[in-house]
Amino acid sequence: ERAELFVLARLACLTRGRGSATREVETAWWLLNHCEREALTDLLLSDGITQTNFVLKFLPAVFSNAMDNPHVGLHSAMVVLVDLLESLKASAFARSRRSKSLVVNMQDLATFTDKVRCSSVFLAVAGHVSYLEKMSEVTVVIATAHMQRAGHRSWFEQPAQEAALLVRRLRRQFDGWAETVPPTSPARQPSIFSAGPLCRTTI
Repeated sequence: ERAELFVLARLACLTRGRGSATREVETAWWLLNHCEREALTDLLLSDGITQTNFVLKFLPAVFSNAMDNPHVGLHSAMVVLVDLLESLKASAFARSRRSKSLVVNMQDLATFTDKVRCSSVFLAVAGHVSYLEKMSEVTVVIATAHMQRAGHRSWFEQPAQEAALLVRRLRRQFDGWAETVPPTSPARQPSIFSAGPLCRTTI
């Protein structure tokens, strides 16, 4: 779809246009389920006028650090981003705002993505955040205890919190299966970055 081409192009730009980014973006994208891709499409294409729009400060740093960190990777960063988007949309301040646009400061997450040394610690981060609202901006704050786990080489989440996060992700997976046939493997997907003028113009 044309919308998907625009989203992939925007994601490539958000990774700061690194030489190897295009293939990594596509691979990470096709590893997401349908609902996760739809959530990121809404995020990157919403206009902030008729649709709710989150302006995510430091998102390029989150993606760049994820790509540089062998314990994270771009796909995991996208999954965590969808977790946070679900949490933000359900928050009281997002529902009560008159404006359709909300600035979200993700500096804490960018720092955490750079420092974390265990994939399970990173993937659990959405269950250990709070939101600090000040004026027209909301800041994502990672709990001190979880931030300190960034240096752990192994770690297991508390059963109750792990179950809650797993249920949300499984729901997204099942919803995706219900709505569409899963895409073929990333290696067999045609590259949109060789699609011609549309791709070059979009970027």
